[in-house]
Amino acid sequence: MERTKWIAAGVMAAVLLLAAISRPHEKPVTPSFHGPTRLVSNSGIICLEGESSPYNGPVEELYPNGNKKYSLEIVDGVKQGKATQWYMNGKKKTEVILKDGRPIGTMKGWHENGKKSYEMPLAKGVAEGIVTEYDLNGKLRSKTPHVNGKKHGKEIGFDEDKNKLWETTWVKDKMEGKYIKFYPTTEIKRSVTTYVNGVREGPQTGYFADGKKKSWMANWRGETPVGTHLEWHETQEGDPRLSRQQSFSNGQLVKLLEWYSNGQQSVEAEYANGRLINQVRWDKEGKELMRMGINTPSNSTKVPESVIPSKTNPNAVGRRTFWSKNRLSAIYENKEITTVLKVFGEPDQKLGDTWIYNKMKVFDPA
Repeated sequence: MERTKWIAAGVMAAVLLLAAISRPHEKPVTPSFHGPTRLVSNSGIICLEGESSPYNGPVEELYPNGNKKYSLEIVDGVKQGKATQWYMNGKKKTEVILKDGRPIGTMKGWHENGKKSYEMPLAKGVAEGIVTEYDLNGKLRSKTPHVNGKKHGKEIGFDEDKNKLWETTWVKDKMEGKYIKFYPTTEIKRSVTTYVNGVREGPQTGYFADGKKKSWMANWRGETPVGTHLEWHETQEGDPRLSRQQSFSNGQLVKLLEWYSNGQQSVEAEYANGRLINQVRWDKEGKELMRMGINTPSNSTKVPESVIPSKTNPNAVGRRTFWSKNRLSAIYENKEITTVLKVFGEPDQKLGDTWIYNKMKVFDPA
């Protein structure tokens, strides 16, 4: 009996020894801010969750595929030294040096393809100096001065060959003054837009390639068009010829005039409350091609804003309007369903996500 016990004990010891030998060496889990071994901030001092003493050591987090997401060091509960982030594909995303928890020096960023994305000089933890950005190919895109973390000063944008494409001025993160675009490979002005306190305000002018003759003129108050907007045809000799004139009132188009490059008028149209009500069209020789007029709907026939039609309505405002294909697309493409229903009523037919409206008055100027 005693011998049997001894044999049994010996076998058990051998099994335990074998298990200890065959058990793989388990790598300790590095703490992270999200994970099983979690770090927390205790009055600004980083500690292991459930402990009060400051943490010292590395911090890292992994993606589900095992690649690193970020890594940094903690000294006496404070972030210190190099901090690095990676994309899931293993490419580096950002890199910066931390001192007493704040980033210092120059923060660097990369696109997901590994090409350089930006370089940001820092002071007191925020951008200070010229921030340089690069396109997806790693080529210079823009240089923007920053003061105390905000865009402040003259910003310049570039094309792939480092030619200046645009320039503007920032004042405390808001555009102020002229935003100028240039033709590629030159410093000839392409357009000039005025900004006041970060909002487009006043005249906006486009130029032909000589940088002197105007190709278009507009006036804006924020996103609202104001007054008369003009466009011109470029000519081989002499002054450009007027090609389009748009008149706006309270932000809405009220009159449209267009001309062919030979000077012959091609379109005259009038609008009321954003809807086309009268139109005449001519060919290049001045022959009238079309004349139409739509009476502005009275209040009694107007669809109330709160009412969404529940069935096909051939008298819906949108169905009685004479549309150009381009204008119809520009106004209603990607609009909310409720907006489309208010203007056109229920469709005559639904094919999946496609709505079909029959007998619409649409012409294609192309």
